[in-house]
Amino acid sequence: MKLLLRKTQQALENTFKVSFSSDTIWENSNEDHLYGTGSLYPIITNERPVSLQLVPWGFPIYLDENQTILKNITEVGIESILEKPMFECIHRRRCLVPFETKESQTLQYGAGIWDTYSRGRRGTTKKCFTLLTTKSKGASGRTPFILEGKAYKMWLSEGDISPAALSELFK
Repeated sequence: MKLLLRKTQQALENTFKVSFSSDTIWENSNEDHLYGTGSLYPIITNERPVSLQLVPWGFPIYLDENQTILKNITEVGIESILEKPMFECIHRRRCLVPFETKESQTLQYGAGIWDTYSRGRRGTTKKCFTLLTTKSKGASGRTPFILEGKAYKMWLSEGDISPAALSELFK
């Protein structure tokens, strides 16, 4: 899956009433820019909901003895996420993933989760995120799980969200 984002840094800051981290420089030429696996992508985490952060897209898995990332998980279905131990971070590490559709320049708010992983001999810790998806209505494939209304605020709240509350949200 690829995400489209045409908004500039200023437009994202104005929309979300947040700012990019002071050490972040993100240039989007306002063209049809598609982002995919490994791309640095602007997200808002529940850890720092007043700041847009550029975070690599994809949970790394299958690190070999040389710390090589063999695969990234860029999306996970809401139907089974609560059953997968790899994604337990959903209870405490959630993020908002802004994106647009080709048909409209309206900003959508996708649900995501973030986590950290260590890489290299010194164990440098880095953030990463993955997008939550649902079955597409009408067409085959998957689409980002969109957050609306109160769900948006709950998703970016600090602290844990119970499995029951998540199950209710995903209905």
